[in-house]
Amino acid sequence: MKSDHHAYIALTRWLPIVTGLLMICLFFILRALNLNYILKFHFLNILIIVPAVWLTCRAGYKRNGENFRYLKGLASGVKTIIIASVIVNFFIVIYLSFINPVMMFNIRHYMQLGEYMNPLIIGMVLFTEQICASLIVSLIVMQLYKAS
Repeated sequence: MKSDHHAYIALTRWLPIVTGLLMICLFFILRALNLNYILKFHFLNILIIVPAVWLTCRAGYKRNGENFRYLKGLASGVKTIIIASVIVNFFIVIYLSFINPVMMFNIRHYMQLGEYMNPLIIGMVLFTEQICASLIVSLIVMQLYKAS
């Protein structure tokens, strides 16, 4: 039982960081393929969000068994992605501001409503999308673990 507790604590500490780093890696893969200018590809983050939320909820269920509450699982899945999203969006703001300001220039001039965009707004929009996706995924995943 004690080792299960330590495994759960380790998972809840490291999974959000690993998830955030995987999202950053996805960004760099898209950049290497010269696809990072196609902004719709950020929805591929869902391929990282789904397993992260599932692992978090599964670990909570394994730790608590039948005492695992629906809202607790929902919150743990969303919390994992909130932490990962903060990491990713901190990187995105720095990337658009300092590393590749040309991408920000292209967004401002070629995207719809681009003149209203700045790195912070883009980070907030991505953060909101990731949190909404994690909430939806958490609602779906928790159907597997709710008490019947």
